[in-house]
Amino acid sequence: MLLNRDGSAAYPSVPVQAAADPSYQRADWMAARTLENWHDFAGAAAAYASIVKQDRDVSVAARAAQARIRCLMRSGEKNAAARAIEEYFTGGRLMRGTDLAGRSIAADEQLLAVRLSGRGAVERLRSLLTNYADAPMPTAQRLFLMEQMGGQFPTYEAERLAARFLETGRAHPGEAMLEPAGGADLWKLTAPGGRAIALYRSATVVSAIRGLASGLTVTLSVAPPAAFLHPRANGSPRGRICPAGRFRFPPRAANPSMRLSGGRECPTSGSRFWRLPSSRSPP
Repeated sequence: MLLNRDGSAAYPSVPVQAAADPSYQRADWMAARTLENWHDFAGAAAAYASIVKQDRDVSVAARAAQARIRCLMRSGEKNAAARAIEEYFTGGRLMRGTDLAGRSIAADEQLLAVRLSGRGAVERLRSLLTNYADAPMPTAQRLFLMEQMGGQFPTYEAERLAARFLETGRAHPGEAMLEPAGGADLWKLTAPGGRAIALYRSATVVSAIRGLASGLTVTLSVAPPAAFLHPRANGSPRGRICPAGRFRFPPRAANPSMRLSGGRECPTSGSRFWRLPSSRSPP
């Protein structure tokens, strides 16, 4: 997860309210919409095509191209619609066009192309969804399209995890150490400077720590994030049980030959806890 300088989320992005339509009262758009409302889809498609050619605003032109494709679909001209998608939304300036809510029009139209024409369109959309540098789009849209394509993407699980973290309302930087992120199975590690947060599931943390301790004759366990909170008498949270630590060695498994020092004992379990070393603290 990436953060702005003020600590707000930069990515995943927060959904924005749809903007006002700048073309709503334009004569050319009103004429095209009137033809579409009269079910003169051929005439409307031609009118929208004219707007695409003439309008210098990338997003307005992209919305006109999308409207032309919609009219072609409504008139039953599916092959013509597929050709229009390839013409407008596989390269060129309209690839940067967005709708009134900031969503990528090219990405949505390429999904339609997948449903119309198959394999070549599949590869184009997959490439678009994994291109974070040149094809920005809202997180919710990228996740939706990835799911529509089967979810088999290198960043799909990371996108889901980041979106889930954002929904908790706790998307703010913490210490430069591994700590609970507010979910039952979620941990976070804030980068020095506080502009990025790495997110991990408990299974990933357990696997990594066991790998580090593979040469030790000791049973190592990792308490889930929820274990660091315990309720007051009325059931409300009262902070972490052991604020100095994160990973624990069960007391019966402790091995004197390990020569571990430091840590802090948890008063309720007898386990000892250690912080995970970070770039700002010595091991």
